[in-house]
Amino acid sequence: MQKLRLPFIAALFVLCIYSTQAPAQDRSPAPPQSPGREGGAMRPPHPADQDLPKLTDQQNDQIRKIHLALAEKTLPLRNELSEKEAHLRTLMTAREADRNAIDKAADEIGNIRKELFKARVESDVRINEVLTEEQKAFRNMRPEGPGPLMPPPEDPAPMMH
Repeated sequence: MQKLRLPFIAALFVLCIYSTQAPAQDRSPAPPQSPGREGGAMRPPHPADQDLPKLTDQQNDQIRKIHLALAEKTLPLRNELSEKEAHLRTLMTAREADRNAIDKAADEIGNIRKELFKARVESDVRINEVLTEEQKAFRNMRPEGPGPLMPPPEDPAPMMH
């Protein structure tokens, strides 16, 4: 058990370092908004949901409220996560490593990430409750993470070999 703990902590430390470095290096300005999208019902509820087909104004409002609730719930958690990761870096770079404190900090970070993940999943479930079957199918077919969004294929049969 002890043999597995040190590599796990080292891997977690490396992950923490790289996960905090990437956002800090992105200094590109925000893309300009297109005319007519400054507010009101024309503005998409969230970048991840902007290409959903045939969203009604009511769906836009509901999705916007879900995203706002998610942001309000996760902001304190994300702040706490940043603090815990900084504390872990401090512990990891100390002359004398306090393994108990490092283990405790790693566990706390894992628990916060778990809470953040569960909040995001709950938000996704709530958004799916607002969508029609066609919109759900489209949303569920999109790739995870950044990248171009592909519309669902008209007929999946030609894709099979």
